[in-house]
Parts: sequence; structure tokens; C-alpha cells
Amino acid sequence: MICPNCQKEVLSVDKFCPYCGKPMNVEEKAAEETAVVEETVEEAAKETAEDAVEETDDETAEAIKEVLVSAADAEKKSKAVVNVLTALIIVAVAVVAFLLGGKLLGGNNAAVTTDTSVTTDMTDVTGDVTDAADAGEIPFDGIYDNYETKYKDGFDYRNTNISEYITLGNYKGQTAEVTTSSEFTDEEFADMLNYFLLQYAEVGDVVTDRPAAMNDTVVIDYVGTVDGVAFEGGTGTEQTATLGMGQYIPGFEEGIVGMNIGDTKNVYVTFPENYGVDSLNGKDAIFAITLRSITSNTLPEYTDEFVSENFSFDTVAEFEDALRQSKAEDANSERYSAALEILTEGSEMKKYPDGTVEDYIYQQVSYDKYYAESYGMTVAEYISGYYGLAVSEYEAQLQTMAENMIKQEFALYALAAAEGITVTDEEMATEVENYLEYYGYTDVETLCTEMGISETLLENSLHFSAIYTKVMDFMMENTTFIVVE
Repeated sequence: MICPNCQKEVLSVDKFCPYCGKPMNVEEKAAEETAVVEETVEEAAKETAEDAVEETDDETAEAIKEVLVSAADAEKKSKAVVNVLTALIIVAVAVVAFLLGGKLLGGNNAAVTTDTSVTTDMTDVTGDVTDAADAGEIPFDGIYDNYETKYKDGFDYRNTNISEYITLGNYKGQTAEVTTSSEFTDEEFADMLNYFLLQYAEVGDVVTDRPAAMNDTVVIDYVGTVDGVAFEGGTGTEQTATLGMGQYIPGFEEGIVGMNIGDTKNVYVTFPENYGVDSLNGKDAIFAITLRSITSNTLPEYTDEFVSENFSFDTVAEFEDALRQSKAEDANSERYSAALEILTEGSEMKKYPDGTVEDYIYQQVSYDKYYAESYGMTVAEYISGYYGLAVSEYEAQLQTMAENMIKQEFALYALAAAEGITVTDEEMATEVENYLEYYGYTDVETLCTEMGISETLLENSLHFSAIYTKVMDFMMENTTFIVVE
């Protein structure tokens, strides 16, 4: 699902997005997601590689702008509330792959693209609706048609014997491998700035008297092979690429530099380990590339005026600070996710409180049913089109995800109890004050009435937010992170 406020992909939430903390209004979200779902279903049948390139490039540019705006407001947003039990706390989401140091991690062309289907973090397999059981209107045989949520005010962790439900593992002194450095190298930063300028380049003339150079737009044909065998999606004809945009995997665009029109050249590349296709992950490949045409591009002058007109910052210095902040936050998000995984995976859930798993599943199923109806689909069609899953596969993954998310929350409170981490009355008062200020309210009663939530839910949510921050700070201090390629 996509948060209508920060546009980040999230799992199922109740009232608040776990990233920006803003209310997840179903009506607003449906409008935001309609185009995405419809487009995804259509792509599955007939979208061409060129269409995919153009579409993703536009989305990437918009996502980058959103990152920069978000970075400027990050400190304020960090005080926003997340929902207890169903907030699905912090999973590492790369907002812009360029900020991860790997650019577009394979980009958007058929030869080097990752799976273009829209997925949530619960989807790591694909499937179609093929059997009668999968064609039902409601997952889980409709048992949630008249379901009554048990924990309308969120789960009360503060008055629960946490040790009755979970046993903590070894969470101190652990080591986690991460892929994102918190700082740019000089080369990475220069590439990043060039990438932004290319978004606003002035298209020049067709070039016939020199080889291709960085920042040119070229038209190419290519055939990709691994171990001498052409692979699916590795062949393209009359594909357009702007050299320096990072549309392709590392080494591909650079290999075109120096080619003249009509030249054919073998370019040797290596697919990223996490490319997303088992048969290509980490594989060495050869692309036989033929250059058909070259068009020059003129980059805009990199000035305060350019930045203020296009990126909502007043100066170049502010813009560059935002880029570096986004890089650091992205790295921090990955570290948070890795630390949380250490805490969760090392713990053992003895049992689940009655109704917690069912509440989570009901919430997700309710969203799916709502969107399916909005798009004129059956639930099975929506799940197949949006998640890329048959209903039976989706049910199994949703059950697992519900249990994992609840386990995360219990692990957080269990560590807090073990380490004596608490939230004082003064800290809670500050949480409430910051939340009211952020949304422009002067009292809790009015805020809750207008948001359609109970004061108990708000209190539980704010307490969880405070505990989460303290526990994860503890985990960050007690975990060693190693950056790997």
C-alpha cells in the first residue's frame, strides 16, 4: 500500500503511516493507488519495455523530489505517532535507489530491469489465480465478513506481562551486514548532482561527428547473454538511454561512452547480488550493443536560482545538505531494519494473545476488499494484480506477516523491560504536545474526535512510538554494522 501523505510503500496500517505518522485515510489512499493498480494489471498483459522505461523514470524523478522535501521536514515528522499492534514498524524501504549508492539497481529497461510489478514487502513470489479455491470473493473463506476487532484501542503492552508471551534471544553485541554507507564518496556525490541536472537538461542536436559521451541521449540495440546464452528480457531494439542517468546496471552506460554511430561493442557487466532475478543475481553478463544515434544534452547552470526553482531549497548549500541528510537517513533506516531483525529473529514467541493475529489479518483483508470494490474487481483479481499472488499464496504470507509484526512489537517491549527502558510522564506529555502541534490542534479530545480515534488509542500509540525510539537507539548502540558491496 502507498501512504497518501509521504508516498512511501507500507504494509497494512490502521490509523497512521509508520513512516510519516500521518493518518491513513482510506478514501484518499484509494485515489492515490487506483492508477498504480490499474497500470500494474495492464502491464502484466501488454506493457512494452520502452513504456516501462519512461514510466519509471518519471516516478523516480518525483520520488527524488519527495525525498528532498521529506528530508527537510524529517525532524518534525519523527515525532508523529505510529499505531500500536498494526503499525508494522520500520522495514527498510529505499526511497530512491540512487541514494543507496547503486543508482536504479538495474534500471528500467528490459535487459536490466528488476520486476516491474507493484508489490508490498509481503510479496516475494508471484502467481496467478488458477484454481477454484483462489477465485473466492474474500480471503480465508469469508470468515472476516462480520468480524469484530478485539483491540480497537490498540494492544495494551504497558499492562501486559510481556514475558508470558515472548523470550528474548541474544540481542547485544551482534553484527549486521548492510549495503548502504551513511556518506557519499566524492564520485558518488558528483554522479548524484549530475543526475539531478540531467533531469532538466536541454535537448540539443543529433550528433554525427563524435563518439558518444556522458550526458548524451543514445538509441541502442542490445543482446545480453549469461554464460553464452541469451536470457529473458535481455534483448532490446531502439532503446533510449541517457548516459549518466543510471537507468541500467553499473557498467552498461559507461560501456557506450566512446562508441560511434554504427559501432557494435561487447560490454561486460555484473548484475547486482540483489538484482531480484535468481538466474541473474550476481551473474557476469555480456551485452552486444549497437549504437544507432546520439543526441547531445546541455545541462542547466547549477546555481541557487536553479535549485530554488526546482527543488524547494533556497541555495545550493541547502540542496546538497538535504542530499547528504537523505543518504544518512537511508543508511540509518537500513541499520534500524537490521537491528530490529536481530532483536526479532533472536526472540521466540511462546504464544500470541487471543485476537491479535486475527485483528491484523482482518485489517489487511478489509483494505483489500475496499480497494477491490473501488476498482470493480473481485478480491482475487485485486490480489493477483496488485500483489502478484494467488489468494492461497497471499493468505499464507499474510498469516506469517501478521505473526512476525506482532512478534516485533512484543520483542521491543520485552527488551524495554529487560533493560529498564521506560517512558516518563514528562516524556509522554512532550509526545502529546508535539503531536498536537504537528497537526495544529490544541487539545487531545478535539484531535481524536476529528480523526475518529479514541484517546486510549492515541495514548497507546504515542507510548509505543516513544518506546520504539528508545529501544532502537539502544539496539543501534549495541550492534556493529559492516558495510558490504
